[in-house]
Amino acid sequence: MIESQAPKGKKQKLNPEADCTSNLCNILLGANQCLHYIINPNTTSDGYFQRKVASTLEAASVGKIKNDLKTFRKVFDNHDFRTSIVASPRQALSVYKDSCVLESNCDEKIKEGKVFLLCMMGCHPNQTQLEQNYSTSIRPIYCLVCYCHRLLEACPKAFKNETFSKQLLSIFQSIHAKCLYFIDATAKAVSNTEQIRSDQNQVLKDIEAFIMTIPDILSQIKSILLSSDTRIRLAQLDKEYDRVWTHNCTYANAHMHLFLSHHSTSIKDIYFKPSPHNLKYERITIYLYDPQIDHYKPIPFTFLPSLPIVLQSQNDGTGCGGVHLLVNSMIESFWKHLLRQGYFATKTLQEQISPELKSFFRSGISREGLVPFQL
Repeated sequence: MIESQAPKGKKQKLNPEADCTSNLCNILLGANQCLHYIINPNTTSDGYFQRKVASTLEAASVGKIKNDLKTFRKVFDNHDFRTSIVASPRQALSVYKDSCVLESNCDEKIKEGKVFLLCMMGCHPNQTQLEQNYSTSIRPIYCLVCYCHRLLEACPKAFKNETFSKQLLSIFQSIHAKCLYFIDATAKAVSNTEQIRSDQNQVLKDIEAFIMTIPDILSQIKSILLSSDTRIRLAQLDKEYDRVWTHNCTYANAHMHLFLSHHSTSIKDIYFKPSPHNLKYERITIYLYDPQIDHYKPIPFTFLPSLPIVLQSQNDGTGCGGVHLLVNSMIESFWKHLLRQGYFATKTLQEQISPELKSFFRSGISREGLVPFQL
């Protein structure tokens, strides 16, 4: 079950297996789940944007991961994933792809946590649809809330000044109230058996209308912050928002950064190892940052935007099906972009250059078919 937080503290349960096959319903389910994790209706005035993961993934349940592989493995083991510890060339956690499924008889106690992890790893059965819905309808709101959360941490002086604090918290309260409305409205629109279509359309219109106001909201926030502290520069605020926007560029990455932040951990890299002859050996290997080995702390990890393509299309006998699809998509996008810039490439020219483009694009992912793909 995916639970939503209603404004009055009541919980409504959404059943993803219900008769909600329309694109509208999928969008609303995705919106409800994503907003559910970033909004806590019980927080006080100094914590409107307290974010949280699924209850079975909280540090209180398994402990903070930090750079402890055993604790990290425990998180996945507790949610019925098949895992192993890689010893060489350095220790890492491998999660086997054949266990990255959502069974119909999944234990309700761990289901919310497993759905979260599947979305985070790009392996949810509806990942492609969720990614599309997130990109078009959820990402601007999600990033706005994450940005506000970041400002509460990064600009303490502004919130110590009574005048500026009152102005900022007024805006934050308004955003918070809107998000609570969207959580409640999406839950009702999906659960309601009468006039579903009209309800869903109205909720989406409200979401779209709010998204249109986000640039003005950001301008107001930045203006107040610049007035509150002369040390703050507009370029700094813009850069911080760009960082939030980039880190949460996909549905998988939004879950990943929320998870890593909650557990105070950093990921050095993630690789996918295909196995064309026996799919049960396909695995996703995660290398945590280890201060005793690594010379510097890596930047926050971000998955490939095309993660679902690479992970979910490997069964072509070579183990490289997803990479082929991704590279072909990149080539197609390259020629379309070139045309939009006013340059028309003939079919003959495209046929001559495309093989070189294919080698170039592929080199950024893998040098050879069976070398693990960097995700």
